[in-house]
Amino acid sequence: MGEAKGPFGGSSHSSASVEDVWAVWTNPAEWPGDVMVMAKIDGPFAVGAKITMQVRRHPPLRLTVTRIEAPMLWTGVARVPGLTETVDHLIEPTDSGTLITQRTVFTGPLASIAARALGGMVRKTFEATTAHFGRLAERRASP
Repeated sequence: MGEAKGPFGGSSHSSASVEDVWAVWTNPAEWPGDVMVMAKIDGPFAVGAKITMQVRRHPPLRLTVTRIEAPMLWTGVARVPGLTETVDHLIEPTDSGTLITQRTVFTGPLASIAARALGGMVRKTFEATTAHFGRLAERRASP
């Protein structure tokens, strides 16, 4: 069994409140646009829900929601043979709004290969997606 590789992550600051970021980040129907090609969920946002999403220039990814600590954290897990990717979605309050962070850890026999192939790209991707979610939350907060 391969050891865990990571975390790999990226963050963005937003002027939106924790609550507005949480509202967007837990509603995949709002995600498409900009860097997000598509997103859908198989029911309500809850542990066990399946989210299928695609970031521009990436293949689709299917996450199962495994942990929710509203309004600060949710975790999704994607599995393919030989590899598990665990993605944390964190929202932290700051003096000027929020810090939005995505971080991932690869585990399984193919974790080292995935880390070498994807680790560097993950930071840029997560910086782009967290910025996108921040902008969506800021729009939600604006009248």
